[in-house]
Amino acid sequence: MHQSPSSPSNGSPSTDSSGPIRSALEAFFETSGWPVDAVDKPRPALQSEFEGEDDTWMCYAIALEEADQALFYSVYPDAVPQDRLGAVAEFITRVNFDLPIGNFELGLDTGELRMKTSIDVADDDVSVALVRNLVTANVVVMNRYVPGLRRVAFEHEAPVDVLRDLSA
Repeated sequence: MHQSPSSPSNGSPSTDSSGPIRSALEAFFETSGWPVDAVDKPRPALQSEFEGEDDTWMCYAIALEEADQALFYSVYPDAVPQDRLGAVAEFITRVNFDLPIGNFELGLDTGELRMKTSIDVADDDVSVALVRNLVTANVVVMNRYVPGLRRVAFEHEAPVDVLRDLSA
């Protein structure tokens, strides 16, 4: 079972389960017909499952009302084995270098691998359209790289070779 991404580190804005950002997140999911559940641990989030072309994973939408930010995570369905952390770290570093929006993150202690997109809506109104862009950018990138992540993490293929295949 997946849990929502780890709590913000000390000094990070707290999450909230009410406010304009949370309302826009909820409205996006409702208008998209995408079922979500509210979860509270380790922090308030909207949780849903996404079915990509090659795999299914959990997604989390988080409102940081005090910071005027929204976060969206796609969490890879399996923990990366300890002996493959270095190879997966290389793979996502190479991928992140060319990503225009968002980034992959890897928990070196837990093996949790996730794709994060975020927006800052300070001095602007958060809208369903902004949330749609946040979510779409995330799941499109995750869907593109899930096959490669699986090959590097579980089939012991070299990151450079996998990226070359994905680019072909």
